[in-house]
Amino acid sequence: MRVDDIDLPEDFLSVIKQHGIDTLYPPQAEAIPHVQEGKNVLMAVPTASGKSLVAYVAALRGVLRGGKALYIVPLRALAWEKIEELREFQKVGLRIGVSLGDFDSSPRGLEKCDIIVATAEKADSLLRHRAQWLGEVNVVIADEVHLIQDGKRGPVMEVILSRFRSLPQDIQIIALSATIPNSGEIASWLEAVHVKSDWRPVDLRNYVYNSNYLYFTEQSFSTSRKEAGFQGSGKNEDRIVGDSLANGHQCLIFVNTRKRAVSLAKRLSKIAVNHLTEAEKAELTDRSKSLLKGERETTDVAKELASFIERGAAYHHAGLTDSMRKNVEAGFKAGHIKLIAATPTLAAGVNLPARRVIVRDMYRFDGIRGMTPISVLEVKQMCGRAGRPGYDTQGEAFIIASTRDRVDEYARRYLMGEGETIQSKLGAEGALRMHVLSSISAGFVVDPDSLRSFIDSTLYAFQSDIQYLYQQVGDTIGFLLEHGFLKYLDGSGKLRSDELDMSTFGFGNPIYPASATVCDELPGFESALSSLSRVTPDAVPGIRFYPTEFGLRTSRLYIDPLSALNLKNALDTIEELEGEKISVLGTLHAVCSCPDMNPLYLRRAENALYSELYFGREKEFLISPPSNPYEFDFFLSEIKTATMVQDWMEEESEDAITKKYGIGPGDIRGRVELGEWLMYSMKELAKLFSSRHVPFLEALITRMKSGVKRELLDLISIRDVGRVRARSLFDAGFSSRKVLAGASTKDLMGIKGIGKVLAERILMETGGK
Repeated sequence: MRVDDIDLPEDFLSVIKQHGIDTLYPPQAEAIPHVQEGKNVLMAVPTASGKSLVAYVAALRGVLRGGKALYIVPLRALAWEKIEELREFQKVGLRIGVSLGDFDSSPRGLEKCDIIVATAEKADSLLRHRAQWLGEVNVVIADEVHLIQDGKRGPVMEVILSRFRSLPQDIQIIALSATIPNSGEIASWLEAVHVKSDWRPVDLRNYVYNSNYLYFTEQSFSTSRKEAGFQGSGKNEDRIVGDSLANGHQCLIFVNTRKRAVSLAKRLSKIAVNHLTEAEKAELTDRSKSLLKGERETTDVAKELASFIERGAAYHHAGLTDSMRKNVEAGFKAGHIKLIAATPTLAAGVNLPARRVIVRDMYRFDGIRGMTPISVLEVKQMCGRAGRPGYDTQGEAFIIASTRDRVDEYARRYLMGEGETIQSKLGAEGALRMHVLSSISAGFVVDPDSLRSFIDSTLYAFQSDIQYLYQQVGDTIGFLLEHGFLKYLDGSGKLRSDELDMSTFGFGNPIYPASATVCDELPGFESALSSLSRVTPDAVPGIRFYPTEFGLRTSRLYIDPLSALNLKNALDTIEELEGEKISVLGTLHAVCSCPDMNPLYLRRAENALYSELYFGREKEFLISPPSNPYEFDFFLSEIKTATMVQDWMEEESEDAITKKYGIGPGDIRGRVELGEWLMYSMKELAKLFSSRHVPFLEALITRMKSGVKRELLDLISIRDVGRVRARSLFDAGFSSRKVLAGASTKDLMGIKGIGKVLAERILMETGGK
């Protein structure tokens, strides 16, 4: 099948053909006829086998039929990658949009777009806000759908697909997946045509490597070996890398920890530098400088990475900032960076192939089970990065075995073995809390019957014991009633939140929630009910569910109801502090103790430090420690996270924070962004409960966002003045916008970080001379 055979206008096809694509790959040729017939399709094929083109054909077809396409990806980095590719179609008049970030709004302008790219979380948020343009969506593309097995992101993707399938309009679903054993089961759940193939555009050779011998499997599944013949000495990976670079091939090397990624990049950079041309050295010098210039603060981490890049090597892990990772990825794609030592997060991220992939560490530490083998699916994802379409005729993946005994173990598990089946993670308490509440708040679920229909539509129900799931859902409804997130209208028309026996409706045991003192006092409750157009008293006989104002706000803030309850309890404690000063640390800890926060790891040596901090300042904390002594370490890790955020707000340098807490710059920014969102949620709940402390919380949000002490709040409101420049201005005597109004360009130009252009801009904004 050729590109010209696709039923699309010629100008659309010309955009595809300008990338040198004339003939379709076999999996594409199998899938596209089904797409053109309007069927749901699940493609389970290897990396770089053409899944994206199939998705684009579906999206274009949907737009031509007068609708919109929603392209859902698991990661922000993938969203921007898709946007760059889809923007090619702007040449033929299509409007491409992206929706990321803020979960408490439905961005303006998306209603004018034809194709919208969004993360799964943002797509879920849009559904919760009932964005009107969603009624025009007729194609939904779910990328990397095998990540349904991920404990955090998986339930979100699962619920999104279940909800879109329940909408009144006819929606075509295109699901893209890696090759997994039960892809047929996922296809059956989605009522989709199952397109499964092991075909790759570049042949992939998988080996286990030990002591310069390659071990591989024949069709009979017996293990054979041959001498690799790699020159040089040193460790296994050194030989493979040396041979690769000598032959002009780039390498990706996967290890199990950040520390090992850094040390490996440092060691291998000594090999890489010997294989650089003078032109490449010049390019890498420029890239190294651009990395440092792109950081808001130059940390030792940035300096170290920049020094490796100059020698043609790099490392990649979640502790780097977004700009650092993008710099590394761009340098590798350009061919200037010869090797990257990475943690497995890269395997599930952007499209970054190499001629050779090395998987060095086959075990990783698990806090419960200790050292455990990496999953087969994960290793296959890593190995699948080998071979660059359009550049290589063959890709090679090497699994390093440190001993001969390990050779047989790895060959059986990873070369001969099949990947793990994908299982729903929706049954986790936190996931059910969030998605049951959001389904009721958005009007998708109005009564026990529609609740059952929603649950029955999920992959969890498709795969699991339905009675056990019903019991979990019954318990979840009980929690939401007990804590004031829901009410229900009984058969007599009375709005209640007292005892409700969910087992009557087939949902587990009787539930006995507490009296709803919170619900009855919430302002605007009736308006919350009237805003749900799908929920009417005559809609369904018998019991009908309604969100309280508290439940509705929690759902739209996109936080776990347990987080909302945590924040409300902290607000209640604050309200009791008559005349007492509210502790910043205590408030930050309340935020960092929410299940939505990812607390920092508590090192054994830090237990005494943070225990002493807590018991020395116990009265400042708004959240009490757990009664179970075995959970106290988790409480201390929350305190550690709160102190890190407070250090950031007290203008500690990123460099000092990374050293003090043993983390990377990316970890600081990730926790601060999460903390900022949860503090915003706390402020919004404070408004709901008419708290007098909203201004205090608003100031904390601004300080968290900018990383400044309270005295700089006025200065950082000036455009292009961040925490470093604000501090320079303050220390120079310009303590406020009012003081700046009396300054001149000459006065400001002598301050560190402020040149003539910025000085003039500051004075223009503040009314200066």
